[in-house]
This record gives sequence, structure tokens and C-alpha cells, in this order.
Amino acid sequence: MDAEALKDQHRQLRESQPESLRIRIHRAISWLARAERETQDHDARYIFLWIAFNAVYASEFGFEQREREQVRQFVDRLLQLDGERTLHDALFRQFSGPILTLINNKFVFEPFWRAMREHDSSAA
Repeated sequence: MDAEALKDQHRQLRESQPESLRIRIHRAISWLARAERETQDHDARYIFLWIAFNAVYASEFGFEQREREQVRQFVDRLLQLDGERTLHDALFRQFSGPILTLINNKFVFEPFWRAMREHDSSAA
């Protein structure tokens, strides 16, 4: 399903949704549409898709729930809804190597970036 089809479907459902969810879905669909227009620069397309993903799974949560857990719960829910196992096959067969490489990369590890932000370099 492309962004335009999702947008049409969202228009039919949005009145029954809380405003925060409507906004997140609208943002995600907008970024998905931008990714679909990017046909030459695969890095840009990936970034736009990542932004869309983050827009849709983010919710009003407290600090007690870590981001990794939020993503895990979101992906678990997607997998439950994936009746044809399309996402499952992509995650666990087709792209499992690159996904593990990304997960194990210290530069995308949240505690690393928090430590970098909080590090006081004035004493160096």
C-alpha cells in the first residue's frame, strides 16, 4: 500500500482517532510519501522511511519505558498483524544480517549518544 492509499484510508478513520494519533499518522504518511518520491538517493529514502517509522510508533510515554522496548513492542504488534508474514520474512530472513549490524553499531546506541551529550569536555 502506498502513501496515497494510506492517506485515503486515514481520512475515513481519523475522526474516530485521538488527535495525537491523527497527527502521528499524518506525519508518518507525509514522510512515507516523501520517501516514495526519492528514487535516486537510497540514503535519503532510508532516512525518510526511518522518520516515518519513528513518527508512527512514537506515543506519549513516560521515561520509565525505554526506546528499545517501545520499538520492540511496536514491531511485535506489526508482526501480529502481518498475516502473510511479509514483514517477518523481511526482518528475519532477507535483512537479518544488516539489521543485526545496525543494532550492534555503537553509534546508533542511545546510551552512547546520551553519554556524548552529557560529557563535560571543559576539563580536558
